Formats: sequence, C-alpha cells, structure tokens
Amino acid sequence: GEGEGEEITFLFPLNEGQEVPPSGSRATGCGTAVLSADRTTLTIDILHGVSSPSSAHIHRAAVGVAGPVVFGFTNAAHPIHQVFTLTAPDVADLLAGNLYANIHDTAHPGGAIRGQILSSSPQCDVRTDTLPAGCSPGGVHMVGDNLCLCVPGETGHSFQWYFNESPLLNETYRQLCLANVKISDSGTYRCVYDDGSKAPAEYVVELIVEPASLPVAGMFSIVFWAIAFACMAAFAFWRHRRPSCRR
Repeated sequence: GEGEGEEITFLFPLNEGQEVPPSGSRATGCGTAVLSADRTTLTIDILHGVSSPSSAHIHRAAVGVAGPVVFGFTNAAHPIHQVFTLTAPDVADLLAGNLYANIHDTAHPGGAIRGQILSSSPQCDVRTDTLPAGCSPGGVHMVGDNLCLCVPGETGHSFQWYFNESPLLNETYRQLCLANVKISDSGTYRCVYDDGSKAPAEYVVELIVEPASLPVAGMFSIVFWAIAFACMAAFAFWRHRRPSCRR
C-alpha cells in the first residue's frame, strides 16, 4: 500500500462548508489522523469549537457526499482523542479520501462541522461557535479552570506556541486550549505566526494560576458557625463563672 512501512499523517480542517448541505455553524476545527506503519490503527486528535457537541463520528463517503457512520467517538467534547482499529477496506477508503470526521450538536443533528481526512488538506485553525470573547486574555485563573488562549483576528498561518520560551509540541494552531490548569501552568505564553508581512508576528499572554478559593457560600457557612460557636462558648462561660471576690 501507499508508504507501507511508514506512518502517514493527515491534517484536516473541519468547517460547516463541508457539510452536505452546509450547516451554517460558525465553529471550525482542526484534526490530525495518523495511520500506523502496519496499517492496523488510526489515531485521531481533533480540536474544535463546537460548544455543546452531542456526538462525533467517522463516516464513509467522498467529498460532497453524506455517508454512513464507520466509527463513533466515545467523547465528542473538545479535545477529541481516540484510536480506532482498521480493516483493509477501511485503509483503502482512508487512502482514497473517502473517510471524514463529523461533529454534531442539537442545532445541527446532521452535523455542525465536517472534515474530510485528506493528506493534502491546508493548514487550519479553531474557532468557537460562540463569540470570540470566550477566549481568555490571560491574567488570573483558578486551579482546575479550562481556558483557551487565542491569537486575535481571522488572518495568519504557521502558528507556533511557546511556554516560557520553550516550544509546545503540536500546538501549531491559532487557539491554544489548556484543560484543568495547575499552578505550574503559570507563565508566559507566546505565539509566533505569519500574518502576511515580512517579519513574523507575535502574540504574548501572561497567565497566573492561583489555588482555588472556597465558594462564597462555603465561606459564609464557615463564618456563621464560627460566630455561633463563639457565642455558645461565651454564654457557657457567663453561666458558669463564679463571682469574683472583692477586697
């Protein structure tokens, strides 16, 4: 088969325009698919901006045609990662460009965004189906937060993110998403990208991750019980105190 004995990597964009018919969703996504050297597994990773996905699948059909489900992802939420076992016909369909990823939501049951898994697909980025203001500007976040850092604007390509000046592996999209952040995630995030000018453009974000504080309701509860115990202790002391002796 094609390139037998070596892995084959596919990079593919997901968008509403590939749906049949187009869905109208403003979300986009980026996918990578790695066909193993022995042609038995396909590892798929997808970053996407569908805010409330209901399901996600791999379908069989050529570009511009809707086809049946071949594989289902166990989790449709961003980010998606799964490994599928392939048969010889699956591999043949993949290499022929006849497999595509489809992410569904309740507003688009037939599919919100679709991405044909093709080795010749262009560079892509991730845009949410909510307002771009959903991207974090950095600053202070709490431990356990989920957030995305986004290069502003709609133009640019060849993105590369850095954390404290060290390049982040495979983080080559407009959007950098961090899940369940830790204090060790605090630092400087910098994205270097081509905005069409001669010199590379940069976007820099400072992120500070602090320990999660108690919820307001929990704080009020603690204060309430502290005052209550103090009052009970004072009352008990008042009842049992002995009159002092006068000189």
